[in-house]
Amino acid sequence: MKKYNWSGNIRELKNAVETAYNYASSNVITIEDIPERIPEYQGKPADEESSIDSLKESVDRYEKEIIKRELETTDRRVSETARRLGISKQSLQYKLNKYKLR
Repeated sequence: MKKYNWSGNIRELKNAVETAYNYASSNVITIEDIPERIPEYQGKPADEESSIDSLKESVDRYEKEIIKRELETTDRRVSETARRLGISKQSLQYKLNKYKLR
């Protein structure tokens, strides 16, 4: 993790740690829990071009992951998912269409 070029700075690191925590299969985060979008986490060399995403692409990808996880948690109940995410039902409907999660 020390070698990874944190182009998003502290927010990218925070998001990576939160993602690893959310997907960890135990109370210890292992290398398998680290997000695949960060090649150096997985012990693979990162291509310069492949490791640099625009901020919008990174945010969209992370947002989609969070929404998918919450939809699974709530058995696809849109109102409950929106409440848990702290957004309006209309905002969630828009994002479901945007990310083709219907």
